[in-house]
Formats: sequence, structure tokens, C-alpha cells
Amino acid sequence: MNTETIILTGVVFIVFTALLTLFSYLQQQSSWKGVIIDKEYEKAKVSDEGGTDEQFKLVCKTDAGKNITIGIFKEDYEFFTVGDRVEKKKGSYVPTRIE
Repeated sequence: MNTETIILTGVVFIVFTALLTLFSYLQQQSSWKGVIIDKEYEKAKVSDEGGTDEQFKLVCKTDAGKNITIGIFKEDYEFFTVGDRVEKKKGSYVPTRIE
């Protein structure tokens, strides 16, 4: 590998890492209240060997009228039901059920 390839690889890695960090930070800093309007489940083939990847998502309508889709773990997916009133607090990645 020549020097240009090493530098380019380093720059791409740094930019990618910075974007992931920014996305994570912004997601963690948001706060809202709303209602779960849908639950989504996707099973995608990952490898030729037959491995699969499961994705669990909640679709929430905030009190401000915005639809937000968030990825969650299977345990959290099973805990929530459509119609639950939820609150996503600043500093948390997953909303909590509220009464």
C-alpha cells in the first residue's frame, strides 16, 4: 500500500466515525412525548450461509405531530404495544411507557 491509500483510508475512517458519533449524540439529546402507532419487524438475510438479522422498530407519533421510527432490542419490542403513551427523555435511547 502506498502513502496516498493509507491517508485516504484514514480520512474515510475518521469521517465515518464522526458521522456515527454525531448521529448517536443527536439521537440521545432528543426528547419528546407521543404514542406508539406501529411496530415493525424485519428479518433480513445477512450471509450466504443462511444467517439472518432481525430488526425491531417502533413508530411513534409525537405530541408535535412528527412520526419518529426508532430501532430497539427484541425485549423492548415485546414490552411495548401499539397505543402505548411513551416519553423519550434526553440522555436515553429508548422511550419509556407513561400513563
